[in-house]
Parts: sequence; structure tokens; C-alpha cells
Amino acid sequence: ELAPSLGWAPKTFTVTVTGSPTGGTFTLSVGGQTTSGVAFNATSTNVRSALEALSSVGLGHVTVTGSAGGPYTVTFDSTVSGSLTASGTSLTGGTAPGVTVA
Repeated sequence: ELAPSLGWAPKTFTVTVTGSPTGGTFTLSVGGQTTSGVAFNATSTNVRSALEALSSVGLGHVTVTGSAGGPYTVTFDSTVSGSLTASGTSLTGGTAPGVTVA
């Protein structure tokens, strides 16, 4: 798993669901907090809502764009610190499904 560092300036990351999963969920973590499960085919709005629910991010401090199922472009504003990581251990189907952050 990649863990790009978030600093004082806005940072943009690409979150990609790999292996063509057919079900399950993935999680994203920022600043030591982890989202609830995000559906493998979630919309960008679903991903944004999951991140905004974390006190390490908060409402209005992240934008997410991209098609349902990703890849998603995630941009945190300068108030967000910590690392962005992802886990796809609950994804199912496909071929070795997972999730990456770049």
C-alpha cells in the first residue's frame, strides 16, 4: 500500500480499485482514522461522504471526482494532515481485487 504524505498544501491522489471486483467493499484511512466500508462500485459522492465522516478530514475539506467504481481523484485541502492509505481486503470476485493510492 502506498501512503503519500499530506502536508500543508492541497494534495491530490488517485484511488484505483484493481482486479475487477464484483462485490465487497474497500476502506480509506486518513490521519489514523478509517472509513466505513465503501462499495466496490461507489460513486465519487459516496467516497467523498465516507471521507468527510472522518474527524481527520471533516465536511468540506475534500473533493472527489471520477466514475462509479473509480478511479477516483481525491483532493484534500490544506487543513487535512496525515497519510492517505487504502485497504481492499473485503473486495470480492474478479482477479486478486484490491485498491491502490498514488
